[in-house]
Amino acid sequence: MSQVRAVRTITISRPEKKNALTRVIYDDLAAAIRSADDDRSVRVICITGAQGAFTSGNDVTDFEANPPTVGGEIGPGALFAALRHVEKPVVAAVNGIAVGIGTTLLLHCDLVYAAASARFKLPFVGLGLVPEGGSTGLLPRLLGMRRASELLFFGDWIDAQKALSWGLVNDIFEDAELLAAVQSRADRLACQPGRLLRLTKRLMKQSPVSLDQRIDEELELVAQNIPQPEAQEALLALRQKRAPDFEQFEA
Repeated sequence: MSQVRAVRTITISRPEKKNALTRVIYDDLAAAIRSADDDRSVRVICITGAQGAFTSGNDVTDFEANPPTVGGEIGPGALFAALRHVEKPVVAAVNGIAVGIGTTLLLHCDLVYAAASARFKLPFVGLGLVPEGGSTGLLPRLLGMRRASELLFFGDWIDAQKALSWGLVNDIFEDAELLAAVQSRADRLACQPGRLLRLTKRLMKQSPVSLDQRIDEELELVAQNIPQPEAQEALLALRQKRAPDFEQFEA
């Protein structure tokens, strides 16, 4: 792991197996995400893979020996629970292949950036399995039913350009530029007021409510936050014609 200002980078590192995931790696990733979320010095969490791959998905031998269990205590369930409940922004830098859970975990990240050479694959049906990670619910909402069906039914590779045009990733960078570009964006995000980032993320991830309810909830929160130090600093900076300094406040 590395720290750039208030950015915690978590790297999946098993390059000899294209970063295939084992039960131990799942548990370590979940623990690293929870630790970063609890660390008051960390504002943004970044996830990437080592040496030209994001992750090739489950290690087949380990997967057969340790099949996933329901709940969020160990294995894939622990990773998805950590991603679902993390309050701070999570940014993914996909620097190569993202197979199976390597793609479904991206659905739980807030921002996803890909290298030009990145490729994505959801091979579950062809392996005699069903998709996981909530992907049968999240992908239709994100991509639409037709595109989600194409990805999940066929399990074909899609390249970074198609992932971008379909809305699976936010942007694409040349391979050599990816990590620096993502770190720059994460660093910029870390300069935003952490409490307001967490609050905004919580609102976006809440269960759907009526538009009228959401407008009222937002207006109430706006009123509550005007006297808070972050808004007061932003308004003062606006009057003084300078950039606001949010790093003085809690992450």
